[in-house]
Amino acid sequence: MLIEFKLRNFRSIRDEMTFSLLASSDRTHSQNLIVHDALKKDLLLKSAVIYGANASGKTNVLLGLNTLRGLVVHSHSNQIGQELPYEPFRLDERAGSDDTSFRIAYIHKDIKYIYELSYNREKVVDEVLYSYPQGRRSLLFSRTGTDNYRFTKDEKEQTLIKERTPPNVLYLSRAAQFNYQPAIDAFEWFKEKLKFIGPSDHINLMKFTSKMLEDPKSKDMILQGLRTADLGIDDVILNNVTIRAEELPGDLPSELKDRLVGSERTRILTYHKGVPFDLSDDESEGTKRMFHLIGPVIKALNDSQVLLIDELDTKLHHLMNIFLIELFQNTDNPSSQLVFTTHNTTLLESELFRRDQIWFTERRPDDDSTDLYSLLEFHPRNDANIKIGYLSGRYGAIPLIKSERLCP
Repeated sequence: MLIEFKLRNFRSIRDEMTFSLLASSDRTHSQNLIVHDALKKDLLLKSAVIYGANASGKTNVLLGLNTLRGLVVHSHSNQIGQELPYEPFRLDERAGSDDTSFRIAYIHKDIKYIYELSYNREKVVDEVLYSYPQGRRSLLFSRTGTDNYRFTKDEKEQTLIKERTPPNVLYLSRAAQFNYQPAIDAFEWFKEKLKFIGPSDHINLMKFTSKMLEDPKSKDMILQGLRTADLGIDDVILNNVTIRAEELPGDLPSELKDRLVGSERTRILTYHKGVPFDLSDDESEGTKRMFHLIGPVIKALNDSQVLLIDELDTKLHHLMNIFLIELFQNTDNPSSQLVFTTHNTTLLESELFRRDQIWFTERRPDDDSTDLYSLLEFHPRNDANIKIGYLSGRYGAIPLIKSERLCP
């Protein structure tokens, strides 16, 4: 479960900002809250939405989480001298020589963790990991100035790992690779529990959901989701067919054509009243989008994952958005979380969200950097119409359209 995420000097984000899934003291919409012993009196939110104008930086909040995930999961394979994914704020020359920093708090296997990382293009600068067994803070390791480490336990074992950790590799990543169990426990959350979906991840999502169809239990859940979404689909079947030369584009290079002809491809057939349709060729873009998402959503719900979706509303009807959100906010979901961006302001009219679940991003007028803030900062009345307030500019985070004529 995600508790809080801080990031600084990443893409459009210059100054440190905080995104939090800690619930406020408001106890309405109790079905939207997660209770966990690791937090004592605090509660977590099952979902959060980020609104903002185009180019305001809302996507970058999710990309920051995904970038941190990629660093933790993959940096152990970095070669000496390989650059890190360093994307500093580009509209300030000073930021280009400053480090990118992330700080994340999360819960995994009933233990709270806090992980901090600062890095630049060439190396990891600072890195620290705390765990909170029984609620008491314990330092697993700290790394300052790239090469200065501090260990409070298993010093001999961790020193050996340290000596095998190049400047451009995260110690957490390397320690997990060397099977150091305390690091593996912290590492697993990034690899298994944090998932990101972008608006153009169509091919990977289709493969993911298709793979789930091979398991009868997963297929039943997918069909249940598709039927509940009222798409008219009664069944989905995978059908392997042999590729023929006449099916391929005429301008395809002959070498590639020779490799493809005779091989097999998988068709996804959706059945409406017993009649088969090819998902790729015959179904609407909205149906394809729902098929793409339903597999990862079911996986997230089953495995207590944190699912990040950029532009959830892409090609989906408003009621489809609500359907997916309510899957997470259902009382049957004890610990999975959904964080998404959207332009669908109609969601603000519903009773879906608490005030602390709604976030905004806005470009600062002085330097065009991103500002991230919660609706809570405006202390709206319980009976306030959030949609009207947002579209009228009361909360910022909307485009300022200039009334200038376009010249031919």
